[in-house]
Amino acid sequence: MKKHNSPLISILIANYNNAEYIIDSVESVIAQSYKNWEIIFVDDGSDDDSIKAISNFKDNPKIKIFENKVNKGCGFTKARCLQEAQGDYCAFLDPDDTLEKDCINKLYDIINKDKDLSFVTSQHRICDKRLNEVSISPFNIGLDNNKTYFTSNDFHVTAFTLFSKKKYEMTSGINIELKRAVDQDLYYKLDEVGSISFLNEVLYNYRKLEGGLASGKNSLKAKYWHALVIKDTYYRRKKNGLSNISKDELNKVFEDLLIWKAIDKIEERSFCLCVFFILKSILVRPLHNITYKASLLKKLILKTLTSK
Repeated sequence: MKKHNSPLISILIANYNNAEYIIDSVESVIAQSYKNWEIIFVDDGSDDDSIKAISNFKDNPKIKIFENKVNKGCGFTKARCLQEAQGDYCAFLDPDDTLEKDCINKLYDIINKDKDLSFVTSQHRICDKRLNEVSISPFNIGLDNNKTYFTSNDFHVTAFTLFSKKKYEMTSGINIELKRAVDQDLYYKLDEVGSISFLNEVLYNYRKLEGGLASGKNSLKAKYWHALVIKDTYYRRKKNGLSNISKDELNKVFEDLLIWKAIDKIEERSFCLCVFFILKSILVRPLHNITYKASLLKKLILKTLTSK
């Protein structure tokens, strides 16, 4: 357990319609072995019982509750969380997820020993809605040697991540226009102003829910916003002379996005839009994946011919 004079750590919860899980999330912070924390809870105009749920903690002086009177979006709400935060270190906690009791303590131990660190993240488990383990994340396997977060192919920051407020203030901050991929944009920026660390230990419980910002029917929207973030990061790093992905790797991100859109239109039997996205993907990366793209057209034609 850390001494009372340990730095304040701000746990940032940007919420929209997660009334069912808020109490679990907040109680996992209260149970932390690291005690010098605050929760900054910002509700983004929820129309469920979120405010009623968080009101269970209104008498706790360490939990500060704010509301956007109308829905402003993920980027705006997470930026507001940081504006209200007083901690030396911060971490976003999704309102439907929970922390293991030593999570903050262990991540702080790492970032406290190296002032060049921008952030430290950990392994996490994927859970069902009742927090029963489904699997351990296959993505967080450590950073490639001599790679940054942005240029690494195998490392994904998808779990609870503790970052330095000072390092954050060296960046352009959260993009309030983003509706999704807000955290990834932030971590790419933090990657440019300091080093990063990964603890291969399960410290975070991620509820995978249908209807989440990056799951189910929202997966295509998530891919779209992430592609925009990658594009923005590519040109920012190019301008600043930082290690970068290649232009072809950037084009592949958009090629993949267009193929996903084409597949989506096949399911809708939307012939014209499917052809449009496939042709556009060919323009983005000529002579790449032509056989696969042709097979998508064939699949669309068969679906169209067999439709009633």
